[in-house]
Amino acid sequence: MQRQLQNTVGATQEQSAAVEDAISKMSIMAAVPDDEIRPAFATLLRSTKSVTKATKLTSLALDVAAGTGKDVGTVSKALSKAYAGNTGSLSKLGINVKKNGNWMKKLRKQRSEEHTSELQSHLNLVCRL
Repeated sequence: MQRQLQNTVGATQEQSAAVEDAISKMSIMAAVPDDEIRPAFATLLRSTKSVTKATKLTSLALDVAAGTGKDVGTVSKALSKAYAGNTGSLSKLGINVKKNGNWMKKLRKQRSEEHTSELQSHLNLVCRL
């Protein structure tokens, strides 16, 4: 990962360590092995040329993967293509995002609404118990 970061964005050792730490935290939070997250992050890093954007998109990829049942690698490739302008890759994942407008904002909103709905369903179930 360090070599990828150095080659793509000229990252220092400290920056590489921070990315590794972020990936470890994402792995714990999403219950996805870090060896699945690293290639997804690398794909998004190559597309965005930005650690910040790649980190945000990796987090989004983990959310989408959890919601769709797709693996994070497949989702990150679709997000990478969408970042380059090909939003059709998202529709293949069953994500309805129109070409016009901010697809990332729409996708985050869609995921947020799904999470809210899931939480409400769980809450209702707990209240009935």
